[in-house]
Order: sequence, then C-alpha cells, then structure tokens
Amino acid sequence: MATGSCLTVVGEENGQVVHGGDCGADARNVWRFQHKGDGWWELRVVSTDKCLDLHADSKADGAVIQQWGCNWGSNDNQTWMLV
Repeated sequence: MATGSCLTVVGEENGQVVHGGDCGADARNVWRFQHKGDGWWELRVVSTDKCLDLHADSKADGAVIQQWGCNWGSNDNQTWMLV
C-alpha cells in the first residue's frame, strides 16, 4: 500500500478486498478501533460495521485482507496489533 493511502473497502458483502485508496471522510475508509486487551485491536469499517479480516488466517506474504462479519474476537484473523 502506498504512503498516504487509507484502508478502503468497496462493496458491502463479506470477502470484499481491502486496498489502499484515497483518504477522506467517506465511510468506506473510516475505521473504528475496539481494544481487545493486551495490545490487540479489532478494526471495523464504518460503512458496513464489518471487521478487517485476514483471509483464511494466512500468514503468507501477500495474503488477502478483506472485510468480514465480526466474530467478536473468537478468531485471531480479526485481531490486530499496531506497531
């Protein structure tokens, strides 16, 4: 993702890929952070209230990041540590 880009999701369905896009007040690139404890966070896109999700919990380089219905912290693929 390019410097100065924002996480952006187009569409409302589960599985919509999150990519770098223009920043602005558009609800497709505004995210709410919910603290899950011990430095871990859940990120929800305002436009759909779905979570930032690591597809299939892949740890590979280039893994797909998507939006998916939130599972309330029961899977690691929807919790993130900001570094």
